[in-house]
Amino acid sequence: MKTTLILVTFLFLFLVSKINADEIKPLSELKINDPKNYTQNLMERCSVIYASLAILEDNNDYENKYKVFLQSFILSKKEANPDLDEEKLYKDSIEDFKLSLSFFLQLLKQNYNKEKSYLGNSWLIDDFNTCLKL
Repeated sequence: MKTTLILVTFLFLFLVSKINADEIKPLSELKINDPKNYTQNLMERCSVIYASLAILEDNNDYENKYKVFLQSFILSKKEANPDLDEEKLYKDSIEDFKLSLSFFLQLLKQNYNKEKSYLGNSWLIDDFNTCLKL
């Protein structure tokens, strides 16, 4: 599973242009601007942060956490949309996750190159700390 995830991630990295941190909203802003979907945003963000760190740091603990958060994200989407086809919902959620993961991997690598820290941008640290509390 991890090898497949890494290969898919690198494929997306080739297809996606450079991203600016300004294009992704921090959880604190999403909580204010989109409170209705905050739980889904939180679960998705935590899954992507942990998956990115699992890949970049080869950390099994982060890998386990991203899987839990990703499953929680999918379940929260299912609860919010009970009429959606479960297979399609799962498939679409995984595709969204892969796309987000490719963006975050690129962002964390940019941070590392600039600041020698993957979470060098303050909102990334704040988002990570929010995930740690869960």
